Amino acid sequence: MDAWKAEAKSSRVATGLMPAGFLIGALAVVFDPLAGLAAASLVVVALLFAGGIGRIVEGLRRSGPARVWRIAAGAASGLASLVLLASFPATAPWPLGSLAGASFILDGLSRLAAPAEDAKAPP
Repeated sequence: MDAWKAEAKSSRVATGLMPAGFLIGALAVVFDPLAGLAAASLVVVALLFAGGIGRIVEGLRRSGPARVWRIAAGAASGLASLVLLASFPATAPWPLGSLAGASFILDGLSRLAAPAEDAKAPP
């Protein structure tokens, strides 16, 4: 188990708690699907917010035109997470569905583009 291979005690604790969190989330979905959906939506909101903060920090460390775009992307992610959190009970179902739909569309487009790229590649 990776939890026991981690060097720092805090890393072992965090890595050991992750499976417990997954188990609790899975049980919530099985026994109370609406609560599980709400919990999963809150996780998505938290990840969106954390990703936005990370992009802003990364943008502040960069120079050049990429800096502005990273900061803007981080601000948009942070703002989107705050909007979702502000109207939380009503917005619980649709963020997960939207992300799944976007994933399906992008996966389909990548599969459609793959044969075209394979035909162009030299043997």
